Formats: sequence, C-alpha cells, structure tokens
Amino acid sequence: MKSWLRHHALSFAQTMRRFAANPFASLLNAMVIGVAIALPLGGYVLLANLQQFARGLVTDAQISVFLASDASKSDITEIDRRLRRAPGVTRVAFVGREQALAGLKRTPGMAEVVATLPDNPLPDAFVVTLAENEPELARRLEQEIKNLPRVAHVQADSAWVQRVSSLLNFAALGQDLEPDRIEGDGHQRKAE
Repeated sequence: MKSWLRHHALSFAQTMRRFAANPFASLLNAMVIGVAIALPLGGYVLLANLQQFARGLVTDAQISVFLASDASKSDITEIDRRLRRAPGVTRVAFVGREQALAGLKRTPGMAEVVATLPDNPLPDAFVVTLAENEPELARRLEQEIKNLPRVAHVQADSAWVQRVSSLLNFAALGQDLEPDRIEGDGHQRKAE
C-alpha cells in the first residue's frame, strides 16, 4: 500500500511540475477536457429542457374558417353542420362578425383604430378544434374545408403542429426514447 501511495504522490508531483512549467498550455488543456466532458451533458440537458418547453407550447390544433361576406344564415348553419361531422373534430365554435369586432376593440390600442372604420370589415368565422395534434389530419381537414361553399379562407396551424411534433420527436430520440412513446400529458414511458 505504501508503494502505491508513493507512486501516486510522485506522479502527482511530476504532473504539478509540468503544469507549473507550462501554465498557459496546461490551462488550455484543462479547458479542452472540460468542454469535451461538458458537451454531451449540456446537449442532454438542452434537449430535455427543449422538450419540456415544447410540451408547454403545444395547444389544441385549431383551424380558423373565414366565411364569405355574402354567407347567409342557412349557409352558416350548413357549414356548422358539416364541420361538426368532420372526422377528427372535437369542437366547433362560431365567431360572428360583431363578436370579433368587440374582441378587437378590447385589444389594447385597437379601440381607436376600430372607431375610425366606417363599417365592420371582419367576416363571420368558425374555430375548429381538432382531436389530435396530428399534422396530416390538419392538412387533410384544411383541404376539405376549403372546398365547402361560402368559405373564403382557411387558416390552419398544421405547420406549427408539424414543427412542434418534429421537435418533440427529435428530443425523444436524443433521450433514447421511442418518439411514439411520448404521451400527450407531458409524461414519458421508458422504452420497453
């Protein structure tokens, strides 16, 4: 045991002499070793935090459906019925022109702008909430809704859903988890 301790003491003394002889090079070597050790750990922490942040951003996927200005009450009723029957839709909310204008007036700084308008330029609209944050479902529904009569414009957040989905899958791969094992409530199951 004494020879082992003596050997280690001599090795430590020799190392300290080399450090003292070249302090700049020794400091650079220590920094390079520190960075090399910190990179994988930093990458793991970054991915874990990014995944948690992205989960906090994920909301229900929605599609906004803006109607033509000449849409009648019967057109609105028919569109509402067809939207509610679409597969993958969990909620359909109608936002009338007057309701949208009142909401715009409540936005800070917009009341003065709205007061200068001669009439209400906002269209009637529907906000369609999807059952899943599935990019393909959002794209398919967006195309179907665009073909409905008296629909002027459809705005889907499918690109946003796809980006968040890709980000979560990337983060899951970085943590050695299968992407399809990530549950929607923010908890993870270990790969079996």
